[in-house]
Amino acid sequence: MVMRPTEGTLAESASASDRGRGRQSELSRSWRRFKRYRPGLAGTFLILLLILIAIFAPVLAPYSPEKVDTSRMGEAPSWSHPLGFDGIGRDVLSRTIYGTRVALLVGLLSTLISVVIGVAVGA
Repeated sequence: MVMRPTEGTLAESASASDRGRGRQSELSRSWRRFKRYRPGLAGTFLILLLILIAIFAPVLAPYSPEKVDTSRMGEAPSWSHPLGFDGIGRDVLSRTIYGTRVALLVGLLSTLISVVIGVAVGA
């Protein structure tokens, strides 16, 4: 009868489980440290808020951002239009809400381009 060696020793499997536990504890330590850092939490909250506004822009915007009302050009803010109208007669609040989509897209794409260039130069 020929005995075959096992695929891994008991010590190897124990060290693998220790590594997993160490990684988990490092993640939990990082998360606890991040939760205590108030500016980081505030920034994360604001970015998540902007992402939600961008996703739900059609629901949140009270008027169409492209609709032009020439009779109300440059009109001051009112209860029905909290940010007023621009010089062309478009609702500023609706345009600002839809503008978060473009702003987040520009930020994301510029970050991705920077990462690609950085990885290519650093490699």
